Amino acid sequence: MVNKWLFYALCIVFLFSCNQKKKGIISSELFNTENLNQEIKSVNDLKSQGFNPMEGNILLLEKVNKDIIVHLQVDPDFNDLRCKIWSIKIKSIDIEFVSDFLLKYDLHMISSRCYSYTENSTCQFSVFNPKNNKVYICEVFVEDDTPTLKVIYFIPR
Repeated sequence: MVNKWLFYALCIVFLFSCNQKKKGIISSELFNTENLNQEIKSVNDLKSQGFNPMEGNILLLEKVNKDIIVHLQVDPDFNDLRCKIWSIKIKSIDIEFVSDFLLKYDLHMISSRCYSYTENSTCQFSVFNPKNNKVYICEVFVEDDTPTLKVIYFIPR
């Protein structure tokens, strides 16, 4: 009788594990931005770090590292480029992966809001990292049927 229940329990566990969605993988390089956090005084400094200028109203530079695309947006009217916004996009991340992302990096959610427009859905939330006293604005959105976790991190001027 005990063996019968043990068999049923194992079958349920097996079926449950087969039914789990494949979670996205987030690289530990996400918050390893020491080389990006250096004080940058000119666009040439940025280019020397591997960023390539792109077109747009604001100065948009992009650096691709494996599956991570790092965008740097700088308002060209700023004389001081220390005010910058890093946005890190990681492709193929399940929206349910956000909670694992928060737990993995010991982040505390401050606020969140979700909205949808046309056929796209977006969920935006703010997190605080007590280890480095920085606030990250995160966004999960679907673009071309690909869930993307976007982390925008602000460095005060």
